[in-house]
Amino acid sequence: MAAFKASHQRGHNKIICFSSCIGAKNAERKKLYKLHAYIITEVVPIEDTSNKVRIKTREYIYKISSVETGKALYEFHWHPEKIDRETLEPMKLEDTDKKPFPYPHSHVRISTEEIPDLYDKHIPSGRVAFEDVVQFLIGDNNIEPNRNDWQAVLDHNREVFRQLRKW
Repeated sequence: MAAFKASHQRGHNKIICFSSCIGAKNAERKKLYKLHAYIITEVVPIEDTSNKVRIKTREYIYKISSVETGKALYEFHWHPEKIDRETLEPMKLEDTDKKPFPYPHSHVRISTEEIPDLYDKHIPSGRVAFEDVVQFLIGDNNIEPNRNDWQAVLDHNREVFRQLRKW
């Protein structure tokens, strides 16, 4: 289920919040995971003489949770600003507020006797594209893709992303 949660105009740039939850099944068609994707993007002009635009990511949160327990297992975050989810404007922070986290990171939301509690730890990850999370689910977690050409589609979209990203 995908939904546009909010849309806001700032100057000439349109800011869009996209939220989605996708069920992921293995080869036996058993639903194992849910992928929640929350992305705030901004449509900005490409810096040349054309009228073309690109999509700038302002924030993302990708969460993989267990269907069985409903608990989060892994999360990939980048939220360098605290963005108000209703207005899509940076929040005005008080001195006592938790500050934005400046770099991309991941969270491991499980713990056992062998694995220390990593719930609130920010594990540096580098920038993570949505396509990378889908690749992780299909390639490393044996999730059945919805189409035979999934790898080519992911590769193409990832390459477009890499060509247009600024960092």
